Amino acid sequence: MARGIGPESVVGLATGYNAGLVVSLLGVLKAGAAYLPLDLQYPVERLRYMITDAKPQLLLTTGELPEGLTGLAPEVKVAELAGTGIRPRARPDHPAYVIYTSGSTGQPKGVVGTRRGLANRLEWLQRHEPLGARDLVVAKSSISFVDGTTELLGALMAGARVVLASADDRTDPLALARLIA
Repeated sequence: MARGIGPESVVGLATGYNAGLVVSLLGVLKAGAAYLPLDLQYPVERLRYMITDAKPQLLLTTGELPEGLTGLAPEVKVAELAGTGIRPRARPDHPAYVIYTSGSTGQPKGVVGTRRGLANRLEWLQRHEPLGARDLVVAKSSISFVDGTTELLGALMAGARVVLASADDRTDPLALARLIA
């Protein structure tokens, strides 16, 4: 991860829903930082607000950012990151993520989730919906929602195989059913 990224840092994930997202998410957590999911399906105005409000130290991308988002924070392409011998210093009460509410009552608000809370949620999931290496999970929920993070990380934590549903598959029930089949 980039120099200076660690506990109390926020890193924006502007990767799309692809393998770059998984690599970025795991890298940010390993570095001890908190991730800020930036779902590129959201309107640019909302994403711009989230970036200016959360003030991430870095934006991880897998391609070009939509017009109106460049220059808000230093940008690094996921493929350009090299191993740096990360030694996480994060504690359980350090932030793991910053997720924004829908904004239905006005302006969206950033909600910080702790590493302890995320670990407890993942442990609860494994206890109540056990997965293993023989399982396959279709990850279809945006990590802009805590359930999407739980869906993806819970499967990875259990050693299950993960298929990332495309944006089209996630919004078309018949396409999602075909993917699952």
